[in-house]
This record gives sequence, structure tokens and C-alpha cells, in this order.
Amino acid sequence: MTAPEQTHELARLLLATCLGIWAVSLGFMAVARPALQPRIAQYGLVIRIMGRWMYWWSAPLVRWFDARGLNANHVTWIGFGITTIAAAMVGQGWWALGGLALMFGSLCDIMDGELARLQKASRPSGAFLDSNLDRLSEIVLFGGMAAGFTDRFGAYWAYAAAGASVMVSYARARGEGLGVSCPGGGLERPHRVLIVMFTLLFCAFFPERWAAPAAEIACAVVAVGASATALVRLSTIYGILHRAEKPSSTPAPSAAVAPEEHVHSQAR
Repeated sequence: MTAPEQTHELARLLLATCLGIWAVSLGFMAVARPALQPRIAQYGLVIRIMGRWMYWWSAPLVRWFDARGLNANHVTWIGFGITTIAAAMVGQGWWALGGLALMFGSLCDIMDGELARLQKASRPSGAFLDSNLDRLSEIVLFGGMAAGFTDRFGAYWAYAAAGASVMVSYARARGEGLGVSCPGGGLERPHRVLIVMFTLLFCAFFPERWAAPAAEIACAVVAVGASATALVRLSTIYGILHRAEKPSSTPAPSAAVAPEEHVHSQAR
């Protein structure tokens, strides 16, 4: 058995163990019937089911972090570090192991917000850090996937997925900065993460040679879906801003502008 095959077999055993734990925990969750968190209520059925379980399962870890004196920013950085490890793994061609690491990194993305609410320490600085590290983690992840592909088309899809993912978030942030509420829907970050994560995880149950093509398909799906989402947001927000612009019927009086000041204003 070659080294990649041994790594693939290890990932299969670890994933089977995680699935067993997950199945048992689902039974306990069915008894506990935890409330649906408002943060995930806006998403579809799959995201709501997975999110309900992840919030419920991670609650003891959140309390453990709190007891150890950690704050939400610490957990945010831990999640980014684990996602970076996942990117390094897929860059080496360890696709399924990278999926497992990405799963635990995604859990940290839930726990940091819960820890901030538990400690009553939700601050704009923490939200700013979390948002920026989310963007950076996607760039790092898709960059690692690009390094793991042996053909250039896979790398192209990974680069396109990274760029489109950033544009989805930028369109929303720029629109909200201009006072426009961004329309929901489309391929948002939870959907993108789940597409990549589940693809990499289930690579463990198929022959090792199928892992890279499956990851390439996941990158293509994210690239196309995120590009469409960014275009819809761009056109929608531009339309709202354009309709809100009311040209003045009479020109407003303006003071004389020096030639050099006029050139400067045109350059802006």
C-alpha cells in the first residue's frame, strides 16, 4: 500500500468514527430538542439541520473555553489556524484528511460567536476580525486546493472559486456601506463551506484516485454558484442605488474652481 493510500485509509477510519459519534449524538439531540438559533433560521433545511446540531454539540466546548479564560477572538484565530492546516493537507493531496480538519475549523466559526454571547462581549472589533478571517480562510483553503491539483484546470477552478467567494462578501459589504440592505439567498459562505467540506469528507469512501476530480467539481460548483450570487447582488444593489439618485431639476450654484483644483476633482 502506497503512502497516499495509507493516508486515505486513515482518513476513512477517522471519518467512520466521527460518523458513529455523530449518529449517537443525533439520538441525544432528538431527546433534548434544542431550540433553533436565530442565526441559522434564514437558511434552508440542510443548513438548519446541520446548524442546530453543531450549535447543540458545541455548547459544552463553548463553556469549556469560557472556563479556561479564552475569549471569542482566541477561538476565531484557532479556527483560522485549523483551516490553514486543512489547506496544507489538501495541498499535499490528503483530501479526506483536509475535509476532517475543515470540519473542526468550521465548528470554531460557530463557537466564537456563541462564546461572545455567553460572555456578553459581542463587539464591533470582534465582528470585524471574524469577517476578515472568514474571507482569508476561504482564500487560503482554495489556494491549498489549487496546489493539490495536478492539472491546471483544477487550479483555475480553485482560483475562480476564491475570487467569486470574495466578491460575494465584498458586494454585500460595499452595498451595506452605502446604506443598501443586501438581498439574501444564493451561494453564501455556509453553503460554500459545506459543499467543499462534504465533498472532501466523502472522498474517503471512494477510491483515492477519485478524490482530486471530486474536489475539482466542488471548486467548479462554488465558482459558478458564487459568481452568479455576486452578479445578482451587484445588479440588485446597483439598481437600488441608481433608482435612488434623483437628478436636480435646477443646477445648484457653485463657486469658481481653480484649474488645478478642477483637474484634481476630475481625477478623483
